[in-house]
Amino acid sequence: MLKHKITAPGLPAGIVQRERLFRLLENSSNKPVKWISGPGGSGKTTLVSSYLETRKLPALWYQVDQRDADPATFFYYMGLAFRDCISPDQEPLPLLTSEYLAGIKTFTQRYFEKLFSRLPIPYAIVLDNYQDVSSSSPFHEIIREGLALIPDGITVIVLSRNEPPPLLTLHDVAKRFDFFGWNDLRFSFDEAQQFAGTQIGSQLETEVLTRLYTKTDGWIAGLLLILESLKDSCLDYNLLESMSLDRIFDYFAEKIFDGSDPELQVFLLKTAFVPGITAHMAEQLTGIGSSEQILSRLCRNRFFTEKHSPANPVYQYHPLFREFLLSRAVKTFPADEIQEVRSTAASLLKEAGRTEDAAGLMVEAADWDGLTELILNAAPVFASEGRSETVLAWVMSIPGEIVDGVPGLLYWKGIGLLLHSPAQSRICLRNAFDLYSRANDRIGTLLSWCGGAEVSLYDGEFTPLDEWLSLLEGMHLDDVAFPSQQLEEQVAMSIYNAMAFRQPHHPDISTWRERGAPLVHGSGDINLRLQAATQLAVHDLWKGNFGRATFMLEQAQEMARARRISPMTDITIRNGQVLHAFYTGTLASGVAMALDAVRMADETGVHILDRQVLGNGAACALSTGDFAAAEELLKKMASSLREGWGWKGFDTGYYHLLIGWQKNHRNDFPAASQHLELTMAGMHVAGFVAAEALVLYLTAMNLRELGDAERAGAHLSQAYDIAYGMGSGFIEFHCLLSSAHLALDASREPEAIGLLRQAMALGSRGGYAGDWFWRRPSSLLRLCVKALEYDIEVGYVRGLIRRWSLVPETHALHLDTWPWPLKIRTLGTFELVRDDEPVVVSGKSKKPLELLKALIALGGKSVSLERLADALWPDADGDLAQRSFDITLHRLRKLLGNEKVLQLQAGRLSIDPRHCWIDVWAFERHCGEIEEALNGSGQQEDAGKLPRNLEKAIAVYKGSFLPEDADQVWTTSMREHMRSRLLHILGSAGRHYEILKQWEKAVALYRKGLQIDSLAEEFYQGLMICKQQLGQTEQAVKTYRSCRSALAAGLDLSPSPKTEEIYAALVT
Repeated sequence: MLKHKITAPGLPAGIVQRERLFRLLENSSNKPVKWISGPGGSGKTTLVSSYLETRKLPALWYQVDQRDADPATFFYYMGLAFRDCISPDQEPLPLLTSEYLAGIKTFTQRYFEKLFSRLPIPYAIVLDNYQDVSSSSPFHEIIREGLALIPDGITVIVLSRNEPPPLLTLHDVAKRFDFFGWNDLRFSFDEAQQFAGTQIGSQLETEVLTRLYTKTDGWIAGLLLILESLKDSCLDYNLLESMSLDRIFDYFAEKIFDGSDPELQVFLLKTAFVPGITAHMAEQLTGIGSSEQILSRLCRNRFFTEKHSPANPVYQYHPLFREFLLSRAVKTFPADEIQEVRSTAASLLKEAGRTEDAAGLMVEAADWDGLTELILNAAPVFASEGRSETVLAWVMSIPGEIVDGVPGLLYWKGIGLLLHSPAQSRICLRNAFDLYSRANDRIGTLLSWCGGAEVSLYDGEFTPLDEWLSLLEGMHLDDVAFPSQQLEEQVAMSIYNAMAFRQPHHPDISTWRERGAPLVHGSGDINLRLQAATQLAVHDLWKGNFGRATFMLEQAQEMARARRISPMTDITIRNGQVLHAFYTGTLASGVAMALDAVRMADETGVHILDRQVLGNGAACALSTGDFAAAEELLKKMASSLREGWGWKGFDTGYYHLLIGWQKNHRNDFPAASQHLELTMAGMHVAGFVAAEALVLYLTAMNLRELGDAERAGAHLSQAYDIAYGMGSGFIEFHCLLSSAHLALDASREPEAIGLLRQAMALGSRGGYAGDWFWRRPSSLLRLCVKALEYDIEVGYVRGLIRRWSLVPETHALHLDTWPWPLKIRTLGTFELVRDDEPVVVSGKSKKPLELLKALIALGGKSVSLERLADALWPDADGDLAQRSFDITLHRLRKLLGNEKVLQLQAGRLSIDPRHCWIDVWAFERHCGEIEEALNGSGQQEDAGKLPRNLEKAIAVYKGSFLPEDADQVWTTSMREHMRSRLLHILGSAGRHYEILKQWEKAVALYRKGLQIDSLAEEFYQGLMICKQQLGQTEQAVKTYRSCRSALAAGLDLSPSPKTEEIYAALVT
């Protein structure tokens, strides 16, 4: 760490207090930026240091240098400087790690907002030596954003040899500047006279000072050198007159240097190689025991030497003086000695923890061995601080042939290239893997493998993972001696991630999950642990393990609340929650969480997950039918795709998938198909297996809408094979449901029912929310109706119906297992059931219930008010009947608790069959299905249609219609209709089974008929025939006798000739 970089220089005694400039700084304007520019040696640093000290103004001092060209370095050191200004319990400023790079402008704005908001008022920030950063560096964009946000009470003072770079002059931020230049900085004659007096200890003659002042034009450095030379010799004024200002510095510096003690000369030349040196380092480098005294004297005499960090002083030569000394050193020392000085200085800096300065000297000394060692030791820390660019620059300074032979350098080169050149990064990491492998360095080999696999998470291209996963074969990973449990778990998670994305069918994937999962609850970095937890949860969602995914995300949320986490981790968890909402069907919350995550990304500048968050949120919105929200999210996603970062192939494919989904909703199936083709191409390139399966599934759904059942089936088969291979019950579930649709479309009902049984069993076990892709209620409705018809996973299917608020059409009216909001039973008894709970009826409800019963008895559909009034208020005139009806209808609606059940239109009252189940309607539907089956007009392949509907019709008919209201004349017609309807189907079905020689089935139906009507002679006849065919002649005779007795007692009749004929055949 370079402590002197963020420490203000100390002030020597006896400096000139430039009150003239102090007042100028204070009184110039209220603009918060003071840009002070002037040539080197014009006293800028001393001026501002003395101003701050005189005015007792607290300040943060930041010494700009070439290292700040890497934005991460600037934010790192600015954060350290800020840390020295606040209490220990305050939150530190964030590091510029890789996740912020896609939104560095936002990161910069938030960084400076936090910085400014926590500083006391008034306060100053000084940026010294601003000119040392190249004008093309992104550093200036960062400063521009910061300067635009300076609040009242804070002043930023910039010290530079140059005017502001173009980026700071072409924007509104320039309006915030006060400029101070050479004309302000140069000494006035009085200041020069005061300075000369303190420098030489006496007053110069006015004529001499006038000539010196005129020649130097008030330039402090030139005046200092001339005055220093006057201590030992006379001044050649003629020579002075012929010199330029630049030449004055070199001439007099050389003259003073040559007149110095040889030991001092060596000291100055060698210590100049170190950009900021302590007395101890100077002694080690020069061998001069009085190093501390020399440096103190130089500083005390104000001879181009500054002192930083009073506790452990670091001395810096003025840039002009250092440039002179380095130039002189090259002329004085032989090359090998210069090399030795640089190497020794680099070692001293390295020991002192000043890694960057050490690296710079090693580069100058071409000390590649030393630099390699330094990189391998320092890179992990620098990478964790977001300074991989700095590490990459060091590696790139080493000759390529050396780098290519050192696996550690290749590894860190690959890490440094991850964001900017993933393809090159992958090559470097593969080469590092090979070198480590040949050296039998198993930890290095695995770290290189993890890095290479991680590249896919940066560029979204997962196909290369096939090669990386093949490299694991034969590595005998079970006996690797990991230096820590955490490292082992990180490697295991990396392997598991690679398999989950590219080879979810891999036989070892569960093993690696088990080895990596403990990382979540370890003691390592909280952000790493939470990101691992979210990855595990997302992979479980792909496979349909919703319970485990829910548990893992809940754990992550709990851990996140208890600790301070990075915005990247926070957004990662939120994205996981959006996906969870999408997969589990809690769609509205998914849209809200996606919008929250996007807002957080905008606030923090962490945009690396934007497209996935926006896409997942849009998927939730499309699934729930919130097309306005989907449109907003898709527009933002399209804008994000124009940026150059992220998973271009996958994200572009995902975007087209969502647009295709949107087109499908609008019934523009050809356009949807075009977008899905683009999706398929993008996903194929990306090689993300689970996503490929989902795209195949969705494409199949659109092909079905286009009428291309053959291709739809082929796509579903492919998707199902992938899902089955990866163990994704979730994707299997959707493929089976869609295949059931195709089978029903083709009138292959038995096949459809088999597929539906498999699908609903998977859905019930996994808790899947139903077929919400494409979100067409009629699609899921159709399958739920079929499932209930065949008693498939009834509880689960009822849950789906409630979850999606499915409203049945006419083809579901017979299903008493449908979760109707209201059910009315009239056969055998009268009962109201609301939301599966019986309604307790009081005496006050008699008339409303009579209205309901009458309505049902009269057909329940479009019954005129006149017919209802005649039934219920036969003695009332028209107006009274109308009033009575209105009051009773109001009370009935209140009793039913559902305004949608009763519909009154044009003077006719109806019961809406979509919101109410009535047993008589269900009975009629079953009877119709029975007649279809008997007449052969139904689906020929459904052999179970007749027995299934017979069973349900008999189950629904629990007795006569409204038996407790038998005295009401308006119930008679419906009662007789229901009774005769049942007797008819029982007889018809019994005769059907006789033809099929299924005697036992016929017997059961005839007996049921006799339970309803003991005088129905045709049922006795059928029973006699069936019993005879079953070899039960005695039972058949008994049946005849029962028939004769019943007819005689009930009708005073004898059996018909046909009955007698059947009997005669029995006894012959």
